[in-house]
Amino acid sequence: QGTLAKASPLPLEKLQVLGVAYIFYAVKNPVHYRVMFDSSLSNRTLYPPLYDTAVKSFNCLVEVLVDCQHKALIREGDPKELAQINWSMCHGLAMLLIDNQFVTMGHRPVEELANAAVKTLIDGLKQAQ
Repeated sequence: QGTLAKASPLPLEKLQVLGVAYIFYAVKNPVHYRVMFDSSLSNRTLYPPLYDTAVKSFNCLVEVLVDCQHKALIREGDPKELAQINWSMCHGLAMLLIDNQFVTMGHRPVEELANAAVKTLIDGLKQAQ
């Protein structure tokens, strides 16, 4: 298992921490984050360090989801598909925050938005059991 997956004894907490950490990284490092997802790098296999990091990061998320499933904390289903959905939501929120798209909706701290978004996703995974 990845090191983040071992950081907390509770699988749902791990999932929460992982999602919030992803969003915080993006907001705190917007230039690096944009480079990571630049369309000219879409074939990450041409850049082994980038590819290896992307695979490790994604697998960490999959491992946490599998752990949650094994403990019957979230619904069954392909953990890689659930990881893609989780990643998509976190990535979307990160990009909206980086691009200041919440300005017209009132200012909420990044921590509050990130925690609320990830919690909503986790609640949806639990309710769909």
